[in-house]
Amino acid sequence: MNKILPRIFIGAGILIVLLALLSLTVLNDQFGPTRKAAFMRAGRLAAEERDYDAAIEYYQMAIGLDRYNADAYLRLSEACVYNMDIDSALYYLDKGYEMTSSERLRDTREELLASINAQENGSGDNQANEPDPSAEPSPPPASEPPAPPSDVPTTPEVSTDPVSSPSPDASAEPDASPDPSMFPSPDGIV
Repeated sequence: MNKILPRIFIGAGILIVLLALLSLTVLNDQFGPTRKAAFMRAGRLAAEERDYDAAIEYYQMAIGLDRYNADAYLRLSEACVYNMDIDSALYYLDKGYEMTSSERLRDTREELLASINAQENGSGDNQANEPDPSAEPSPPPASEPPAPPSDVPTTPEVSTDPVSSPSPDASAEPDASPDPSMFPSPDGIV
């Protein structure tokens, strides 16, 4: 009898440990969606506060809980765009499309690429019209007054003719950053 009692306690202990592990697994599955929603909400709040690094981390945690969450991939890529990390944004859009086959992710990727290409083409046209910065500037003719320094802003002439409108300055160089207008404002991230 003395040898049987310790074996019963060991068997009961093993059974208790197995039941505890099983209940933790069941509870984790029950609270997984709640945790995912909490990470999505935390990512949204961080993006609204313009803390895109934190938003990226929260959205990555949400994806860690649910690899098939297309919304998390989309929000993650948006946070990357606002954080000026276009390569990562494209990566997450590609990865999200691979995991979810979401047309929304594919369409967003195409829009982002089109925006980048439009900006590159726009800046290339302006660079072709600009003079070479390494070339020596020619002195102004003696009959004309010298031009104002380039760091002093000049006001454009305003036409009083209601039919004609002033044209935008063609020499203005576009912003080199990608156009995040294809995404909702950080305040509007849901």
